[in-house]
Amino acid sequence: MEVNHIKPLKGRGYRIGCAHHLDNLQTLCHRCHVDVTKQQRASRTAR
Repeated sequence: MEVNHIKPLKGRGYRIGCAHHLDNLQTLCHRCHVDVTKQQRASRTAR
């Protein structure tokens, strides 16, 4: 299981802040996490 940020992190993403609140996190299997991350990256680059 892996932790995914529902609202993706911006920038480096290693600073502690609102993006790490529990209501912005979800657990996913590795395959699902990879798929969601690809979709999030594609939507950011399409803007």
